[in-house]
Amino acid sequence: MWALPQKVRDVVGIDTDAICTDRQLEEVIRIAQEKVKEELFTYHYRETVENSRAGKTWDGSNTTFNTADYPIMDSNYDFTVDSNDVNAEWIDSNYNPQVAKVTVSNATYGILTITQTDSSAIPSNANDVTITYYSCNRNISRQHLENLTTLWAAHLLNGMMDAGTSISMADFQKNRMLILQNPSQWKDKYYELLSQLQSGKAIRGV
Repeated sequence: MWALPQKVRDVVGIDTDAICTDRQLEEVIRIAQEKVKEELFTYHYRETVENSRAGKTWDGSNTTFNTADYPIMDSNYDFTVDSNDVNAEWIDSNYNPQVAKVTVSNATYGILTITQTDSSAIPSNANDVTITYYSCNRNISRQHLENLTTLWAAHLLNGMMDAGTSISMADFQKNRMLILQNPSQWKDKYYELLSQLQSGKAIRGV
């Protein structure tokens, strides 16, 4: 996950898990992750692979290809970019789709190793080789993803508590006045950071 439950609690100002358990907070974080991915990442669906930097395409021997856009981003929220973040397929000479095996050789520069499932090169008579992946602005760091996810999760948690969601309200009461004075504070911070990142101004603190 791109954020930890305790970090969200720290931002909101909750001392314990009496209000929201780790499991409940993880569901909130999953929603926040999806929002961050939707707003920052570009989705590439069945995009024809670029030739390798050496100019090679699928020729029966080449296995190195490039994405049209890069870096390739972590799309399953584990802070690792690997074959789980890229899907590949090739279209054979009879126009039948075939599953391809893909390895991320260099996520930063969008370099992939793509083969048939038996690790042999894509044949030269293939009609297409496509990939599905996410890319992002190159100034986005792991910490930025964590900060944005934490802020939006804090905003969602604040909304749950302000609505009186019955988990256990005792620990919340001492924080209620601060939250009511500025109920949109984490939402505002989220959009401030998002705007700075989209304009190329990278900051790291929440």
